[in-house]
Amino acid sequence: MGIKNLNSLIETCSPSGIQLCSLTAFRGKKVAVDANVYLYKYMYGKATPIDGIFFMVNKFKKFHMTPIFVFDGKPPCEKEMTLQYRKQMKNRLETRIQEINHSMEQLAISGTGNDPDTTMIEDDLRQQLQQNERRLIYISDEIIHLVKRLFDMMGVSYIDSPMEAEHLCAKLCRAGYVDAVVSEDMDAIACGSPVVLRDFSNRRDDIRVYTMQRILDDMGITYSMFVDMCILLGNDYMPRARGYTPDMIYSDICQHETIEQIKQTRSFRLPDEYQCRRLRTLLNLDEISISDEEWTRQLRKHQDLNKLKEFMCCHSTIDMDTISNRVEKMFSSDARRPSAMDIRQKVESQVESRLPWFSITPRIHNEYRTIRGMTGLTTAPSPVATSSFVH
Repeated sequence: MGIKNLNSLIETCSPSGIQLCSLTAFRGKKVAVDANVYLYKYMYGKATPIDGIFFMVNKFKKFHMTPIFVFDGKPPCEKEMTLQYRKQMKNRLETRIQEINHSMEQLAISGTGNDPDTTMIEDDLRQQLQQNERRLIYISDEIIHLVKRLFDMMGVSYIDSPMEAEHLCAKLCRAGYVDAVVSEDMDAIACGSPVVLRDFSNRRDDIRVYTMQRILDDMGITYSMFVDMCILLGNDYMPRARGYTPDMIYSDICQHETIEQIKQTRSFRLPDEYQCRRLRTLLNLDEISISDEEWTRQLRKHQDLNKLKEFMCCHSTIDMDTISNRVEKMFSSDARRPSAMDIRQKVESQVESRLPWFSITPRIHNEYRTIRGMTGLTTAPSPVATSSFVH
């Protein structure tokens, strides 16, 4: 899911809104992770998601980050048309895979396997089969259950969202429960998450950081205008009007501010009053509440390393030496208390990264004051003004 062309629009109009940053800047931070996005990523090509998720947690542990994985719940009824379209696309893929398999069977029956032309046809069919199978991905309840078992044994927190995961992730960030959202879905930005981390990789230590306040400042708009822009750009709930380009939409938002005002000057087929109200409610996360009880319970989890190794032996393709080595590195660091140098580097990395930590989570103000006294720092970075959408 995502907002059509939102990323390219931000890249063009907000030069400071996106930064390439080392994960070191997020040392000691809590992040909400859009679990289903990365399950799809790690299952590409019929791979097991257990390996990818294991290394992902390993990466968070390396930088002393605390991940809270959020699983998708029931999507809103407004998404039904998009879900039907995706179902049709998967049905077409399944049909195409059956056709390719049938063609390969017919070639085998023909008995012309040694013919050069037949060999070329078989190779081409095999390549088509692999390409189509990679695109056909289903996240079953069994896979979700296995990943949750992995999290339980690793002592990693997770939450079942009553709605789409990226919406709850954004709500957690806006409410100050976490410091950033890790997701490839642009909806996390549309929903007003103050900081979103994209292009997460298990092989690299850098990340693309989207900072909402900087995006709004660079684009010269308010968050309510930003929401209306995301609605007009097109999303899983409503397509963009034909012929209405992203540049035109941005220009109209800057000039007229709301969809209602734009409708008075444009002849495009735009959302009606009910649709506008409903989509604004979805993107503003007005219907989402957070259970403090569930949140507290998840953060008190403990790992079981013996069961973890047994589980990985049964469900992973990673060799046991690598598993044992990674487990030892991941969890031996939990017992190590940060030194004064670690704390100083943590604060300095936050200052150097110039990310608006101190306007996102009020609790971090207190943390900073405590650390400042321990490290001898005498000045704090100027807080970035919080926008009205941060709860």
